[in-house]
Amino acid sequence: MENDYTFKVLVLGDPDVGKSSFVRRYVDDRFSSSRAQTKDVDFALKHLHWDSNTIIRIQLWDLAGQERFCNITHIYYRGAVGAFFLYDVTRPSTLEAVKKWKNDLDRKSDGTFIPTVLLGNKCDQVCGKRKMDGGKMDDLCREKGFDAWFDVSAKNNVNIDKATRHLIGLIMANDALYSPNNFHDSIQLSMEVSSMNRPEETKKGCCW
Repeated sequence: MENDYTFKVLVLGDPDVGKSSFVRRYVDDRFSSSRAQTKDVDFALKHLHWDSNTIIRIQLWDLAGQERFCNITHIYYRGAVGAFFLYDVTRPSTLEAVKKWKNDLDRKSDGTFIPTVLLGNKCDQVCGKRKMDGGKMDDLCREKGFDAWFDVSAKNNVNIDKATRHLIGLIMANDALYSPNNFHDSIQLSMEVSSMNRPEETKKGCCW
């Protein structure tokens, strides 16, 4: 008998760190240099043959990073069983912002454990040199409760599959989080919040 799962996964971080590019690379295996910002939330669905007996549908929710979005993040967090947090390795301020995104998720998840992976995007732009070494990244993950971290490049397709498989593995291991109704709840939720879309503002920030 084939196992069939659907997981709702959040993609969080400041504007312009490459969240949409990450999603597009993973789902469609393509990259665009367009810098158009997500206004509220974008959705993407990836079908994955996890093993010979398991099919997983990953619904990726790419959330906007503008300050105006902060008051309604709890609506989008509902039903999530995993989360990616992205920052731009060339802009240290976006790593600081990720910490606050993580605090926001922890505060609004009602004590539910949600596996999380920290992604340093645009590693192709640093020529092998990091602003923080691996040991410090390990310390940061322990301090803030990230389960793992990866340097990735949506542009060059570096570590995208590796990072996503790692998070999915954490979700599968934490099967108490899984509900067969997650997919249907997510679709209904996307309809409920569609009326909240407002014109994009230029103000940037996170939910703190």
